[in-house]
Amino acid sequence: MEYDTEKVDQTVLALLSLTLHDVDEFGGRAWKGHDWDVLDRLHEKGWIGDPVSKAKSVVLPPESIEESRRLFDQFFGTDATNADERESTEAGDGFVGTWHIYEMEMWDEDYFNMEVQAYVEVRSDHLGNFQFGLVTGSLDGYIEREVGDEKFAFTWEGRGEMDPVSGSGWMKLNGENEVEGLINTHKGDRSSFKAKRAS
Repeated sequence: MEYDTEKVDQTVLALLSLTLHDVDEFGGRAWKGHDWDVLDRLHEKGWIGDPVSKAKSVVLPPESIEESRRLFDQFFGTDATNADERESTEAGDGFVGTWHIYEMEMWDEDYFNMEVQAYVEVRSDHLGNFQFGLVTGSLDGYIEREVGDEKFAFTWEGRGEMDPVSGSGWMKLNGENEVEGLINTHKGDRSSFKAKRAS
């Protein structure tokens, strides 16, 4: 039987979110009880660590965990989930706007402002864009709520020095006019940042 391997790969990546454990800022692990061909393809694409080992689980970097959760919501979210998302969208309106980046962990101001004032823009539909240095991207986000905390989590695609790049990230409000966050580049750099709302 012929089938769309890309859809199968995305489905398995989504299902890995169900068995995530040992998750921290560096990534996490998920049980690898899925078809070996699919796991091999996910490894080749950089979404998971090498599944060929004695361990019963595979490693997922932070951007893969974000993508896994996003795909799970996309494929398996219910009407109740969508209602929660609508509610969280209202709660997350504080993220909407343009944010000027003034500090990055990995790069100094001369780099991240070299072409334009570094920024992240979030629109009311939770789509947006950003640029710092020679990296530009379009983002697709959602509000992620935990006990006593709310984040705007996103995945992104764009270009870095003319090469195609992608990744994930998040932002958290520090008051009404300031955010802190993290931008991950898939199989590349990861940097925290701080930004202020553009006047």
